Amino acid sequence: SVNGQIMPPVMGAAAFLMVEYVGISYVEVITHAFLPAAISYIALVYIVHLEAVKQNMPTLGDRVVSLGRTIGGMFVFFAGFAGLCYGVQYPVGWIVAMVPEGSGLILSGLLILAYLALLWLASGVPDLEPDDPNSEDVRLPVVGEIYKAGLYFLLPIVVLVYFLMIEQKSPGLSAF
Repeated sequence: SVNGQIMPPVMGAAAFLMVEYVGISYVEVITHAFLPAAISYIALVYIVHLEAVKQNMPTLGDRVVSLGRTIGGMFVFFAGFAGLCYGVQYPVGWIVAMVPEGSGLILSGLLILAYLALLWLASGVPDLEPDDPNSEDVRLPVVGEIYKAGLYFLLPIVVLVYFLMIEQKSPGLSAF
């Protein structure tokens, strides 16, 4: 999609070409691309909402969630994400400092173990059943199950973004 081409952190091939040929850092590309991408996604959601109202489409129903629970969930997500970032950055730095010549093999082995653990986690979640579009009762799937089932897809993206933003490697080296 067009929005996927401009939304950080992965973006499309254009971001990698800018980094390689123009000579600016990937962090600069992301900082300049974030606001236009956010505006584009907000406009997309608004247009889809207007079209749904125009077509008189029914809503999926309201999930009543308290404001405190929503804010608490957001806090837990961001705190967990920050903890994960720090929990990965310092051990990686320690491994690279202690075993500089063998750190690539050690980190590759740890990544393979993490990927296998995420695959095991996803295997415990039942497959999502396709919805019947003619059914009267249409519900969204539970977010936690979707999250667990697809978490292993994020690991290669996290590795790519780590090499581009933290290590500041070239896109060609980071992707291959």
